[in-house]
Amino acid sequence: MTENDVMMENMLDKNTGKPEEKTDKPDGNIDKKEQRAFIYIVKCQDGSLYTGITKNLKKRMGEHYHKTGRGAKYTRSRQVVEIMMVWEAVSYSSAAKLEYRIKRLARKDKLKVIASPEEGLKELVPGLSKETYIPRKECAMNVDKFLA
Repeated sequence: MTENDVMMENMLDKNTGKPEEKTDKPDGNIDKKEQRAFIYIVKCQDGSLYTGITKNLKKRMGEHYHKTGRGAKYTRSRQVVEIMMVWEAVSYSSAAKLEYRIKRLARKDKLKVIASPEEGLKELVPGLSKETYIPRKECAMNVDKFLA
């Protein structure tokens, strides 16, 4: 088991292999909005940056990297080569909010956020709770290494 597998395993539910979920609803069902999610910025072969959201980071990187037809339209014509930064969010809805705000940033501002994930978010995306978004710097690496 690689170091990356151990890191991913620690973020996943032991029974399902998916990100841990809150189950505090009376009926025991899990609302998609309450499930942990990941926001990521990847670098493409042409040097461009792509920001996305997923509940299963390893699966999503595989879809982008292996051109399964399930990756984003943007990355289908560009080879994804590196995971620049990943944040874990406490819910899917909070992840979607951060993804939207990061996508609206200029490239230079995205690079600032990547260089300093906690401080960059505070400065460039004000109003975010520190507990809501957890930087996962250990995920930043070449995509082929991450998928190995």
